[in-house]
Amino acid sequence: MNLKVRNQIMNSVYSKYVLMRVQMKLSYEAYMINFTVSELWLRTIISSFKFLRDSGQILVNKKKSLESEFIYQEVLNNSYNACFKMLLDFN
Repeated sequence: MNLKVRNQIMNSVYSKYVLMRVQMKLSYEAYMINFTVSELWLRTIISSFKFLRDSGQILVNKKKSLESEFIYQEVLNNSYNACFKMLLDFN
């Protein structure tokens, strides 16, 4: 094998390894707080949004904000079967 092919293979393997490590860290974090990865992901998005909204970095319409919080709470309470459909319908 020439050096270029070796480097391509090494880069490919390393990027897959890094991706696997991130996936394992996310799964472990979700497991430790007894959530699924999807729940952890959505709750993190919601908490980030609330933080940015409350700090004034994101300006939102109060009615739209309450409507979006209701939808996200519905998503978190459901089994995620219609999660992306609900999000797409909202936007």
